[in-house]
Order: sequence, then C-alpha cells, then structure tokens
Amino acid sequence: MTPPAAAAQSSRLISRGARVLLFAVLSLGFWMAFEERYLAHQECIDNLVNSSCIGPDGAHYTPGGMLWVVPSAGFALLALHAAYTLCRALQAHALSKAQKQNGP
Repeated sequence: MTPPAAAAQSSRLISRGARVLLFAVLSLGFWMAFEERYLAHQECIDNLVNSSCIGPDGAHYTPGGMLWVVPSAGFALLALHAAYTLCRALQAHALSKAQKQNGP
C-alpha cells in the first residue's frame, strides 16, 4: 500500500471510530433525558390525577417523557452498527497488512 493510500485508510478508520463515539454519546444524552424526565419521577407520573406531575423544583413531568427512550435506542443501534463496521474494517486492515508482510 502506498503512503497516501495508507493515510487514507487510517483516516477512514479514525472517522469510523469517531462515528461510534458520536452515536454512543448521543444515545447516552437521550438516555439521560429519559432518566430525568420519566424514570426519576415514574411513581408520581403513574399515580396521575391530573395530566402532569409537579416535581419539587416546580417542573411538570408527563408520561410523554418516556418518548426520550426512542432516539436513545435508535442512536444505540447506530452505535452498535458503527462499532461492527469498525471491527470489520480493522480486521480487513490487519489482514491486508499481514498479507503484505508475508509477500506474494
């Protein structure tokens, strides 16, 4: 592999790793919103008499807070897929490197 091609492949591996990290961070962020807006106040929300639960800080919590889990799950699946493709790319990179060292 020529030096520019090797640099391009390294750049692709780095961008794939960054994609895994980005999707994982986004998934975690939405999960934290789900935790704060729904799970932390689930008992109060489940015992609703009105349409919302008022927390100690004056914030209104509704059953709609459970929807934060949807983007969290979506980004988690994207992170898993990106991690899988990164592993496959790393395996292919290692295989091509080993073949190059052993010669034809």
